[in-house]
Amino acid sequence: MLVHVFRRSPEDPERRFKIAIYIARHISKEGRIETTGLTEIKNAEFYFGSSWGDNIFPAATTGGVLGVNVDAFGPFLAVCRVTFNDEHQAVLLYRYIDFEMATAMPRPSADS
Repeated sequence: MLVHVFRRSPEDPERRFKIAIYIARHISKEGRIETTGLTEIKNAEFYFGSSWGDNIFPAATTGGVLGVNVDAFGPFLAVCRVTFNDEHQAVLLYRYIDFEMATAMPRPSADS
């Protein structure tokens, strides 16, 4: 699956975010995810749409994690094509990259 984490950009904290988008494996028996040791993956390529010039961004491995780092001003759809080392067919993974967690949750009113 694709996952993402983000933080506000120090250069423009009101409008811009720094985002890491990467591949993770869900381990259902243990209720956790693995983000390293994905040796069955040959490569991964990311596509973010026309706002990004319709470019394909190859994933890099940083600290054993396979993904990309980008800056963005607003939400977007990330598509990742994952190619495997064996005969398995390539798959497309999708993730809507949003910043909802960066917004403070409104407090309930006394009337609710």
